[in-house]
Amino acid sequence: MIVASLTAFLIGQYHDLWAFNFWKQKTNGKHLWLRNNLSTIVSQLIDSLVFMFVAFYHQTPELGAAFVFSMAMPYWVLKVVFALLDTPFVYLGVRWLSSDVEDSLSDSGDSRGTGVSNG
Repeated sequence: MIVASLTAFLIGQYHDLWAFNFWKQKTNGKHLWLRNNLSTIVSQLIDSLVFMFVAFYHQTPELGAAFVFSMAMPYWVLKVVFALLDTPFVYLGVRWLSSDVEDSLSDSGDSRGTGVSNG
């Protein structure tokens, strides 16, 4: 189970990073919701299938490919639902981070904490 989980996680995350950057290039840095959801939905499918197949495939005669695939689908659907639900939070996080960057840039002209006087 541990090997299945780690293997699925590593392959899924590698794909997620690759796909997010691929879609970022294709959309010229626009459409964050599309990049986030496309990369996550596919990488979660990979994660679910790799885990189920590594953990359960042919552990018993009943656990053939079709049965393991049918076991993975409900987990994947649940992950897709959460991926779609997290989209507004992704935008909130980006807004929050960009406001922090703007705040720190506007503060860089200040003498606070730098020991340098502006006047």
